[in-house]
Amino acid sequence: MDWGTAMAIISGEEVRLKFFCMRSKYSGKHFVRLYPCERQQAFFDAHVRAVAFLDGVFPVLVPVKLRTESDARQGSPGAGSIHQVKGYYSFEARFCNPDSDHEKGRVVGMARRNYMVPVPEVGSLEELNGMILRQCLAYGNHKISGRDRKVNELYEDENVQVCDGRADKYATVIVDKNR
Repeated sequence: MDWGTAMAIISGEEVRLKFFCMRSKYSGKHFVRLYPCERQQAFFDAHVRAVAFLDGVFPVLVPVKLRTESDARQGSPGAGSIHQVKGYYSFEARFCNPDSDHEKGRVVGMARRNYMVPVPEVGSLEELNGMILRQCLAYGNHKISGRDRKVNELYEDENVQVCDGRADKYATVIVDKNR
């Protein structure tokens, strides 16, 4: 997951926006949403919407802006945010190594090329986000070069987790340390 910057024309005015991207490494399914700024409220909102769009949480997320876990502990911008989201959604955060662009998955460039070129012209930020959301949904029917199936088909396989379990006397089953 990462943040990028893009331009859009909203109600006739050129505006610089921040956009949040979360992409599956395996299937390529992704979520993109634009915000006026990259603040904690946007960070939380983006995660809630991404989880809803992707219908679940990846077990491992690679936050890009916080380059190392030590940066997060030292209070880098967004450090507290990632730990709060991580605690709520129960995922493992694997931070990128400094200056290791190959670890990012190039999600920002893909989102910019696919959704922000040419510069979109809309009446409101909500209209732009609706347009981007529809494009993210349509991308699920896309077949990535070198893959044998479409993005949505690969994503279905990605989200299947089969495990054995036995219910206890309270009719609960423990899966991955969760009841």
